[in-house]
Amino acid sequence: MGARSSRKAQEEKNGGEHSNGVATETTKASGEEEEAVAAEESKDTVVTLRNHGSKNGVGGARGSRTSRDSRLSKHTSFYEMVDASEINTYLLIGNQPSVENTEFLSRKRILFVLNLSNSPVPVTRDGIEYKSVKLEDDDEEDLLGVLQDCLDFLHKAKKKCESNKGSRVLVYSYFGLSRSASVCVAHLMKEEGWTLEKSWNHLKAQHPSAKPNDGFLLQLLEYEGKLYNGKISMRMQDFHTR
Repeated sequence: MGARSSRKAQEEKNGGEHSNGVATETTKASGEEEEAVAAEESKDTVVTLRNHGSKNGVGGARGSRTSRDSRLSKHTSFYEMVDASEINTYLLIGNQPSVENTEFLSRKRILFVLNLSNSPVPVTRDGIEYKSVKLEDDDEEDLLGVLQDCLDFLHKAKKKCESNKGSRVLVYSYFGLSRSASVCVAHLMKEEGWTLEKSWNHLKAQHPSAKPNDGFLLQLLEYEGKLYNGKISMRMQDFHTR
């Protein structure tokens, strides 16, 4: 009886939390959903670009992208928000609104776009080369299976941007937190010759909200091992403390 009463009391407490609307939903949602909920609280259109060293500021856990999308559709103000960060002189990471904002694309001189949102690019613009790679934000998704295709595109984009000073490539996913972050980290390892630790720390400094799902993090560890003859610079728990 005591355990049953305790369980009932806990259920009543949870019921009170349900009355707060999205608060309970976010207990099971990914960190990307929490970003969307926070966006709903802002009624103004916000355009944010985090520059190097910015203090401005989790992808999440395994789950259904369809479920996340349907929830996010209720937060219409999110779709007006550009959330993009400069990773280096030629590379930007962003969310879906960043690729929809033609003024932003023009101002940042975007010549290449890598779409990891698992949906078609919503708006295309003349003068920009687009590449779309299907990738779910799910722990069990095979990131390594599509990674080389992404890295080849980014390598080509980097070379073109270096010969056209001031131009950039935008890597985006639905929220700009998990899929795009994972590919950008892998790109830094491959292109700059950095360890996973250095690449991760650099990305987090530029884009603090980045948080790939655990499946992607494990695959980044595996990718580092392949690049550096089995040497690993981080442990899984290190991702969650930096």
